[in-house]
Formats: sequence, C-alpha cells, structure tokens
Amino acid sequence: MPKKKIISKDLESVLEVLRTMCRLELTIKSLYNTCAEIWQEDAKFWKVLANEENEHARNIGKMISILKKKTELFQFNRPFNISAVKAAISYVKYYIQKLKSFQKFILLDEVLIFALDLENSLLEHKYTEIVKTNDIEYNTLSVKCFSQSKEHRERLIKKMAEFKKKMDIKGSNAEV
Repeated sequence: MPKKKIISKDLESVLEVLRTMCRLELTIKSLYNTCAEIWQEDAKFWKVLANEENEHARNIGKMISILKKKTELFQFNRPFNISAVKAAISYVKYYIQKLKSFQKFILLDEVLIFALDLENSLLEHKYTEIVKTNDIEYNTLSVKCFSQSKEHRERLIKKMAEFKKKMDIKGSNAEV
C-alpha cells in the first residue's frame, strides 16, 4: 500500500491561499466578461483581459500541482492574509451585480478605475511572495501572472486616456 503524503499545516495554508487566489482570478474574469457584455463596442478589449485572467487561474492551478509534487523545494512561513483575498472576491462579485443592475448609470471610466484598482491591488503583486523556491517552473508561472497583471494595468491606463480624450472631444463639440 503506497504511503499517503502528509501535508503540513504550512503547506495546506499556502494551498488554500493559492486556491482562493485562483477564485479571485476567475471572479475578475467574470467582471471583465460582464464589461464585454455591457460595453459591446469595447468587447474585444474586455475579452482579452478576461482570457488572461482565465490563464492566471490555470497557471495558479499548475503552481498548486508543482507545490504538491515538489514540496521539499519550497520554503513556507511567509505570512499571507487570506481574508484580504476573500474580501476582494466578495467585493468584485458585488460590483458585478451592481454593473448588471445599474449598467445604464455607470460610465466606462468608473469601471476602468475599478479594474485598475484591482490590478494595482497588493493581491495582484503577491504571486512571487507566497512561497520561496528555486523551482524554475513555479517561478516562471508566478512571474508570468505578475507580468500579465502589469500589462493589464498599462492597457487599462491607455483605455482610460482614450475614454477621457473621447469625452473631451464630445464636451468641446457640445460647447460649439
């Protein structure tokens, strides 16, 4: 009979954080898909972000597998507050409902600011800090998620500038 691998409290805690972060990524994906439905003229923009959030979730799943298989290569005891991740999930779900209920009253710039705040949140920067390891595959996935979040921020800032320019043009045409 094969020996069952004993999972330490530290490992289980890290796995729970990663699973919860995976749920956060999928919740953000839902937010971006909702935005694609509401702002159909920008659907491609939102769908790209949603697909990348899905990729983050898949990468976190791979990170979990690596962590389980190669536990001995990881250093734990790096505190992480899972409550913050759970609170973020709840708030994004609330915001999705708000969008669906009040979409006619919410401007694109408000949603862009909300999305940018999410991408700027400390949670999106924590992938490389949850555990310490020299495992190349794990670190590559972690850095990829971090890099894509940075790209998201840059795209959201660009979209905000485009929206502001569009509003400035509309405003100046209204004055004529």
